[in-house]
Amino acid sequence: MNPVDPPNTRQDFEFIVILRAVAALLVVYSQLMGSWGARYANPGWALIDFIHNYVTYPLGIVGDFATLAVCIFFLISGFIITHTAQHETRLTFAIKRLLRIYPPFIVSIGVIFILTTLLANTTYLSQIQLRASLSPFEALVSTTLLNYLITNPYRVNLVAWTLLVEVMFYGLCVVTLSLIKARPRLAVLVNLGCCFLYMLIYAKLGSWGFHIAVHLMSVPYLIFGQIIYYFWSKRIDWRSFGVLAFLCYVVILYGLHWVDPTFYPAANSAAISFIYALLIFGGLLLVNDQLKAPRIVRFLSVISYSLYLYHYVVGSLLLVILIPTIGYTLALPIAIAASVGVAYLSWRFVEKPSQQVARALIRRFNLAPAESEIPPLPDAPAPIDPVTVGGK
Repeated sequence: MNPVDPPNTRQDFEFIVILRAVAALLVVYSQLMGSWGARYANPGWALIDFIHNYVTYPLGIVGDFATLAVCIFFLISGFIITHTAQHETRLTFAIKRLLRIYPPFIVSIGVIFILTTLLANTTYLSQIQLRASLSPFEALVSTTLLNYLITNPYRVNLVAWTLLVEVMFYGLCVVTLSLIKARPRLAVLVNLGCCFLYMLIYAKLGSWGFHIAVHLMSVPYLIFGQIIYYFWSKRIDWRSFGVLAFLCYVVILYGLHWVDPTFYPAANSAAISFIYALLIFGGLLLVNDQLKAPRIVRFLSVISYSLYLYHYVVGSLLLVILIPTIGYTLALPIAIAASVGVAYLSWRFVEKPSQQVARALIRRFNLAPAESEIPPLPDAPAPIDPVTVGGK
């Protein structure tokens, strides 16, 4: 499917199409405008100062929208993964998720390894916080995401930590898939309980236990999206929604306060950004039937995962190369255009083929569940294609 061709809106969550595009743009703004603009923008970029002085700073939105964007992505994943899980077996679920995340991510690691090798003798890498001494073995380990769990973790693709959070959530979903389909309240309680119990005992497991806890503490953000889905699909009532949402928020705050308090203080609060993400997510969900994403928004939504993977390394690298010669004002649109272009190529030649392989495997081995195994969803829309609008 060409990314600018709109899918069948009767089987689509338009609000998710819009949110994925918006979240991707917020991440691009954070990395290529928020911090860079403060250092290099001339007076013609007063818009950046205006956004900081009158939006992000007074409203407590940290990271120049980066945390808000990540929270939105997590809510999207929790919501849509729970929806699609109603129609999948464990093996189908695993195949779709693995081939959704890993092929584009692995290729991005390869691209970064090539760039760091070619630019090893320059100052560009240090300016954008990329390692100049990345070994092939380190690159290989990072493709598994295990580099975040070793004693001295290192980062290759700087945004990949969120993928480890996603994989942890997927693992919980595989284990609790039968509950997700048949007993939503228990599914949420089990998923939340696993996160909370681990955060209670991680200190006894050494440094690797801490690194797991630091990422697992973000999984409740996705579980909150799961709770919203159950309420939207009328699988739980108002009372259950309120109780589960409260428990989920308590677990989130516990992680922020006791596991990694960096984002706990009000001046650097991830919880504030999460509340904004909830308001935006819930508000657009309420008016989903009245929404129609424009073509450019649909395009950005489709390439959002690849844009997320490449915007930092491609955009930042071009900025450090071009700014000394042509200035920030001219360098910025070039960096953004290049990031979008690389993201499109990644979608066209990596994401899309890997998703087609997933579908082919499921058809080839007849892995789809029988119709009788799929629980009814009262007043829910028809099944959607998770590759089109699903989580990362």
